[in-house]
Amino acid sequence: MVPGLQSLIIEYENRYLDMVPANRRNDQKAIEYCKARAAAQATIERTETVIEELSAELRVRAPQVSHVTIEVEGIATPPNPETAYA
Repeated sequence: MVPGLQSLIIEYENRYLDMVPANRRNDQKAIEYCKARAAAQATIERTETVIEELSAELRVRAPQVSHVTIEVEGIATPPNPETAYA
């Protein structure tokens, strides 16, 4: 479900860091903000993409469906140490 997420996060980090004025590029708070913003942006964008893909697939399989509501839970759930890094 998350192929390409890390590369998208890095792309956003670089994009946001490029917007930081040169005299603040070494400011740890600015760097941390860019990293956090990039991770949030990429995660939300990827989640929206997954939802759109699921909705489209459901409409193909069941053309009578006109509206789909999908609730997303667990984005901020801590990883399971037994499976997260296996």
